[in-house]
Amino acid sequence: LTTIDPHLMEAIPVSGRDPRESMEVLMPGATAAGTGASFFIPVTSFNGVSQLTNNYDIDGAAMNDYMHGSAAANFPQSENISEFSVASALPDASVGRGAGGQIEATLKNGTNQFHGQFWTYLQNGAWNANSWSNNFQGIRRQPFNQQWYGGNIGGPVWIPKLYNGKDKTFFFLSYERTTTSKNSTTSGQTITNAERSGDFTNSPDGVPVVNGQPMPIIPASDFGPLGKALSASGGTAIMPAPTSGIDTFTWNPSFDTLTQTWAVRIDENIGSKNRVFGSLWWYNESRTFQDMYDEFSEASWATQYPNP
Repeated sequence: LTTIDPHLMEAIPVSGRDPRESMEVLMPGATAAGTGASFFIPVTSFNGVSQLTNNYDIDGAAMNDYMHGSAAANFPQSENISEFSVASALPDASVGRGAGGQIEATLKNGTNQFHGQFWTYLQNGAWNANSWSNNFQGIRRQPFNQQWYGGNIGGPVWIPKLYNGKDKTFFFLSYERTTTSKNSTTSGQTITNAERSGDFTNSPDGVPVVNGQPMPIIPASDFGPLGKALSASGGTAIMPAPTSGIDTFTWNPSFDTLTQTWAVRIDENIGSKNRVFGSLWWYNESRTFQDMYDEFSEASWATQYPNP
């Protein structure tokens, strides 16, 4: 079992706002396993065991996506975690599931003194260079803007003239809001202008064979319903004309994301030896995008580069 305290967590570089993956890969025998079958949630393999058999807990409560085998959502931010632990070897009987790593985070709690934090992180496309693929295709740098705002506060529950929770009742509360707005570049193969009119002489996909005979030119009179629709004046609304090369269509869809998180914890001391607590970790992400393929637009296998 390896435990990481808040001071070390603050010193570990984190990509995004989920510290879990960055701290997992520091463990002996840990290998980053990407997202794969885990539905966009990064996972880690421990000692060669499948990355889909890990167990994730926050304050002792399971946070597992049992369908995809990953964490159900991002973990709380580093600023809101008091302890992060990973057991990468075979766990003891206290762990109820998972042959892989046992990952647990503990939320911060309030104390007798009021403490708080405020943070903000900004990213803007004006500070970025254009991508290689955009330069190759003659596409300008696309807009990108991302803003994080958040904070937390903790201390004794104190209601003037009604209740003083010093040494007894404590609270911890955190909220973060993240907005992301960007345009990506997506390229795909379409038909050439010559193919649209029935001329397949120089088609990059070869000459069609009809009734066993090559037919480089198909008369408009032989077009079926789809061919007639594509060759009509509104055909480019069905299958767009190339924007580069001879059969490549490139477009720049927008993608907007709003992410909000709440972390809440209440602790109650019952005498000097017993304590009861309750906590809530709430994560909500809403997306608005123009293109269902936007998620894959930056992947090389989903990009069609222009034919000369």
